[in-house]
Amino acid sequence: MQRISTFAKEHLLDFASSQIPEVAKNTDPVFLYCQHDHVNQLVAGAIHDFSTRNDKPFLTVECRTVEIHLPGSPNLHTVKRDLNEVLRMVESGMGEWLMGGTVLLNHLAELTAPRQKELIDRLTRSLNCRILANMHNGRNRVATIEHTLPVEPATVLVVPPLRNHIKNIQFFVNYFLAKVNMEWGRNITGITSATMKRCMDYAWPGDLNELREVICQAAMLAKDGEELHESFLPLYLKEYNNDASSLRKAILTAEHKMIQQALQEASYNKKKAAAILNISRKTLYSKLRMYQEFAA
Repeated sequence: MQRISTFAKEHLLDFASSQIPEVAKNTDPVFLYCQHDHVNQLVAGAIHDFSTRNDKPFLTVECRTVEIHLPGSPNLHTVKRDLNEVLRMVESGMGEWLMGGTVLLNHLAELTAPRQKELIDRLTRSLNCRILANMHNGRNRVATIEHTLPVEPATVLVVPPLRNHIKNIQFFVNYFLAKVNMEWGRNITGITSATMKRCMDYAWPGDLNELREVICQAAMLAKDGEELHESFLPLYLKEYNNDASSLRKAILTAEHKMIQQALQEASYNKKKAAAILNISRKTLYSKLRMYQEFAA
């Protein structure tokens, strides 16, 4: 895959909670936590695109079936091969194109600890791959999995929904537009401020998948050398009349009030406050950071 274009580097804004470009610079394993698998996969793809490995393959390994998925271009089918077969080919001198790539392990927590270690060892030693792990539904097993990783420390990214993070919407709008420019050979110069505001005001119930589809569809209507305009957006988004910013702020304000009450009740002991709220301490810290980012 080609390097992220100059357009992307000039237009991408700070990622509110994860700092994808910073994470991409190192080779540490990354655990991705999000409610939806497809979000983790898109974030993993962004980490790969910003890394120095982005001219190498980006693979997805389904841990339940031990099957490799190699994404093709938008006009090609995904390649599916059995991971053990591919590794045997590499060890016999074939498949050098896989070396040094990035591997996303889907549902790593579904495997036993010995199987996790075996899989990761083979990927890193045979292929010199960087490991990213989709930890959806596996949060309670993260401590066990961390001990199986051959490289430390690992980075943990909790990916929040788009609806509460305007900076993330800005980041991914420009990222997906940069991807379109690279993969489709286009030259769309940016996005108008009015169009970006439409995107920032929308609730995005379909999260990153929906945002990617909107940008790709809009890009099909745009001409090279011009920006994406509001007229290129789907009708439902242009007619979205809810004051999403006010609603978002009201929700965050109510939630923040509940957390402050819990903190006061727990004498500002965050562990006890998290127990009162029936959330993990990590989630509590994440929400407190989110309020700071929203207020900024």
